[in-house]
Amino acid sequence: KIYDQLVDELDRILTDIGNDPEHPARAEFSRRLAELAELISDDTRLADKTRRLKTEFLEHPSVRAYFGELWVRLREQVQEALEEPTSALRTGLDRELRSIAERVQEDADVRAGLDRWLKDLIIYLVENYRQPLSETVSETIEQWDPSATSARIELYIGRDLQFIRISGTLVGGAAGVAIYLISEVLPLALT
Repeated sequence: KIYDQLVDELDRILTDIGNDPEHPARAEFSRRLAELAELISDDTRLADKTRRLKTEFLEHPSVRAYFGELWVRLREQVQEALEEPTSALRTGLDRELRSIAERVQEDADVRAGLDRWLKDLIIYLVENYRQPLSETVSETIEQWDPSATSARIELYIGRDLQFIRISGTLVGGAAGVAIYLISEVLPLALT
């Protein structure tokens, strides 16, 4: 009975602290945490020991397994929420994306900033990841089935594909004639 009362009282106190951002216990806890952080940063032995303990804790097989399982469950729950049209996650994400899209459409400064950011990102990615990007693209294209890819392109491009082929043939033919004229006929005309 005393134990139950103690647990109930502790639960009430923790609930009060959790519900009140201005609760004195929060301020005291923050102050003591800051003192501990300062103490640890000033004491190199204690800081080293803290880092070692943190590393040992995070590398412990049961902790790694727990966080691995937690990640899998979290990913599954997010996937399920995204697949459910009425989930809070999906509706909230949809609302925010629409809001961002409207702002980009309406505000020229936002569009210009987004353009700059995207250009900078593309330049950074190309400069720093050129080799892995080209390998990934090459490997992906090599895995494509030629007939399926051709059918898919024809499906998406449709009738225009015939015009593209005809244009390519005409341009290629014209280029061939021009090269022939420059390499064979022009020297004869100049002599």
